[in-house]
Amino acid sequence: MSINENFETDSKASLADNAAGDGSPIQKQSDENRSHYQGRLWTYALHEDNGFGHRSDFFLLAHSMLVVAYAGLLGNEQHGSGSGNLALAARVVAIFGMLLSLAWVYVTRRQWKYSQYIYSSVSAAIPDMAMTFAARNQRGPSGSAVMVYVVPGLSCAMWLVLAIFV
Repeated sequence: MSINENFETDSKASLADNAAGDGSPIQKQSDENRSHYQGRLWTYALHEDNGFGHRSDFFLLAHSMLVVAYAGLLGNEQHGSGSGNLALAARVVAIFGMLLSLAWVYVTRRQWKYSQYIYSSVSAAIPDMAMTFAARNQRGPSGSAVMVYVVPGLSCAMWLVLAIFV
């Protein structure tokens, strides 16, 4: 059951009892239900934020291991212990790195968009967080946008260059 479904279930009695006001389901809940909902929502937002970081860590680690494999293949070829097959293997590693970079953009973009939805729900439910989110909003791209687009894009460009100039 999603957070919104839980919220709707928790607040049906409150909605029937309190038809006056501005119509916001959050404001119609009892203080105990509201506090419980805010706590669950905040916990969920933290979970999503951690998930975003862990996914980025995974992709960075995977790319690091590919760079080591690529360098090892080229190092063996330059020392004469291999043939043109090592250059081909290095090119395959570089192409795999490009594909992994594209997957990185896809996965983290989906996670980021979902996290933005969760953050907007947190802002609506917890006024202090709405003020915090507004205060941290700065000009230019966000750190998340850099992690979603710039870092994987640079990684993809690196792999492209390495695949071409093997």
